[in-house]
Amino acid sequence: MQHLTFKKMIVLLVVIGLAAAGYTRFKDLPVTRIAFVEHTLQKGPPGLFSIALSKVVDSRRELIGNDAYRVYAYVSDPDGLQYVSLTHNGKPIPFEVDTNKTQAELEFEGDSQSGLHKYVLVARDTKGKESTAALLVSVKLVAPLGGVAF
Repeated sequence: MQHLTFKKMIVLLVVIGLAAAGYTRFKDLPVTRIAFVEHTLQKGPPGLFSIALSKVVDSRRELIGNDAYRVYAYVSDPDGLQYVSLTHNGKPIPFEVDTNKTQAELEFEGDSQSGLHKYVLVARDTKGKESTAALLVSVKLVAPLGGVAF
């Protein structure tokens, strides 16, 4: 086993300190989750890994055909929710939130028209801290054999 030098120990302690500070700041943000509904979706609060991943990259799905699909939105914060906004391609989707509660969820029908659909969920807690999650759904229509897609 390699011996830890003084420099390596200092670097390790700095990395641990930065990770702890980032985790503390990260845990103080409201939880926002927007997901494509499928049989494997577990509703409710996401796990820590899912929350961290949603801060780095938007969820994405590609659909072929115009079959109906559903979208699930979830917000929570132990300090209480002050404001929640849900949009589809910039247009608001009604999402009623009781400010006396610490969480809210909504499931709704997604837009199955051909094209890119962006759903954005924003939540702000009573401390003014804000969190955002997004879902991108690309719907592509395919032409029937010998026909033209509309």
